[in-house]
Amino acid sequence: MMQGKMLLCSNGMFKLIILKRILRECIASICKGIKKVISLKSATLIIVVSLLSLPLTPKKVEADWCTEIVDWEGAVGSSPSLALDNSGNPHISYQDRSNHDSFDLKYANRVGSDWQIGIVDSASDVWHTSSLALDASGSPRISYYDNNNIDLKYAWCESDCHMQDNWQSIKVDDADVWSVSLALDNNGNPHISYHDFSGGDDLKYAWCESDCHIQDNWQIVTVDEIGSVGWSTSLALDNSGNPHISYVDFTNSALKYASCESSCGNQINWQTVTIDPGDVSRYTSIAIDSNGKIHISYRYEANRNFIYACCESNCHIQDNWQIAPIPGCFGWYGSLAIDNNNNPHISYSEGGNLKYVYKFEDTWTVPQTVTCSNDDVNDTDFRRLNSL
Repeated sequence: MMQGKMLLCSNGMFKLIILKRILRECIASICKGIKKVISLKSATLIIVVSLLSLPLTPKKVEADWCTEIVDWEGAVGSSPSLALDNSGNPHISYQDRSNHDSFDLKYANRVGSDWQIGIVDSASDVWHTSSLALDASGSPRISYYDNNNIDLKYAWCESDCHMQDNWQSIKVDDADVWSVSLALDNNGNPHISYHDFSGGDDLKYAWCESDCHIQDNWQIVTVDEIGSVGWSTSLALDNSGNPHISYVDFTNSALKYASCESSCGNQINWQTVTIDPGDVSRYTSIAIDSNGKIHISYRYEANRNFIYACCESNCHIQDNWQIAPIPGCFGWYGSLAIDNNNNPHISYSEGGNLKYVYKFEDTWTVPQTVTCSNDDVNDTDFRRLNSL
């Protein structure tokens, strides 16, 4: 039976985070197949693994959690991004802020029971977020912002990726990037959505179909340029490789959605729609289930309530979206993933605690507290493993 499991990636700012809810040891063989990620704002990067299994037959189960220290040298772990390879091993990109004058981009991956850690880029002063994806062979690809040169960059590595010399990178665009999201299509080609604050404060989309180490092979289009748009962007590709993007229209405090089915280098072929014109602030996260249904989580500003939106077809029409607040779900830094039964799961921060909630048989569960109090949870990311 295929199963999905959860993984959380965490990083704490002032102290090592120890989870107090653990009822048993996290044995390496058990924690290998995992699914969900989150981060705590701290000087220590931690992996939090859920022993929750999500079988194909719907069944409500509870989860135990365990933690694993990944990197503790300096002020590490901010803005993490997680991906799981075909064996369920976690790979993480994150910031090292030990040098206050210039932030490094680091990468960690687990091989067996050991972590391999290395620097990806120590010359770019990596600000804001990075976004990590793995190709079919498990090789890492990362999009990120080079603050020294005001560039969107793309990095890749084929083997021994804990060694900095094995990483290569290229400038994709002259852009002051405040949020970025990377996805790979079925051929391993990179697609990036990003908020460019440098020129028109726009949502942009870049992709490459071959020889991506050559800058001229990258194609770039401005998807939306009406107002201050593109904040908190999140990208997902459907089974045909078509892009779907959620983002915030900061001018109107609205949630927007953009998609394209062909000739996406031409702005006119993009369809954009305001899903929710309410008090939307940030933290959009998008996912597509096995039926092609679009799922988005995001947050209102005034009451910090997380909202869930979904659409089954013709999603460029506002009336086709279903929108509802998630009961009891208030906080920061939300991240969304879909399980094998197409149920949404969300991780987020509330009052310094790492929280987790999911939908089961059309009803949202009561939010679970994953970490103990005063953990200063920040920067959540959520991934799933399709099968073991």
